[in-house]
Parts: sequence; structure tokens; C-alpha cells
Amino acid sequence: AKQRHARLFRSIASRMVPMVHVANCQEMANTAWAFGTADFHDDQLFTELAEKALLRLDEFKPQELSNMLWGFATNSFFHEAFYASASVMAQHMDLQAQHLANILWAFARVRSKHPVTRATALALLPHCTRQLETFKP
Repeated sequence: AKQRHARLFRSIASRMVPMVHVANCQEMANTAWAFGTADFHDDQLFTELAEKALLRLDEFKPQELSNMLWGFATNSFFHEAFYASASVMAQHMDLQAQHLANILWAFARVRSKHPVTRATALALLPHCTRQLETFKP
């Protein structure tokens, strides 16, 4: 069954790559999330999504940004410019506990010792302390 799903996701990815340029933020985030949930990695699609998202990060909602990072991280995909810019953008968003958890997990999952991960964790720490009462174990 997994092989059949791999063929399906490979086919979907090949059709989506040329269409990424017309995707909105939610569609990009949903795509990354879906591929993450299915545990299917497509480097070309993820690179296209990351590069397109870089141009529109200021339009992303917190849920979209956290879902996109989560989807990439689930597949161990790291696009340094996207992660660095997403880190800066996240610092200026009104993030809920789940967004913070997803974002911090995503950075730690793909590059736990990378300077952008450390900077993101330190920058988001004040957001975390403000949300402390709302975190659910």
C-alpha cells in the first residue's frame, strides 16, 4: 500500500511543481502539511514551495507558517533562507501555544544545533512564557 501511495504522491508532486507560482499561502502550507503527514519527501516541490513562500511570508497567518514548517521538518527538509526568514516572521506574529510548539519542534527537528534554531528558540522564549498557562502536555 505504501508503494501505491508513493506513486500517487510522486504524481501529485510532479503536477504541483509548475503550479506553485499561483498557490496562495494556505495552499502552500496545506501542501507541505499533507506531504509531511503522508511521510513523502519531494525535494523539488519543497524547494519550490520554500522559495515561493519566501516572497510572501508577510502574508502568512500563524497557522499556515507553523503547518508549513511542520510539514517540511517532518520530511527533514531544510531550506536555510526560508527557515531564517520564517524565524524572523514568527517573532512578529501573534502565536498560540500550538503554533509555538510546531515551530520550535520544526527547527529542532531539522537542524537542532544550527544558529538559526538557537536564535529562534531564544527569540520565541518570551512568547512561550506568555503562553505558558495554555500549553497542554
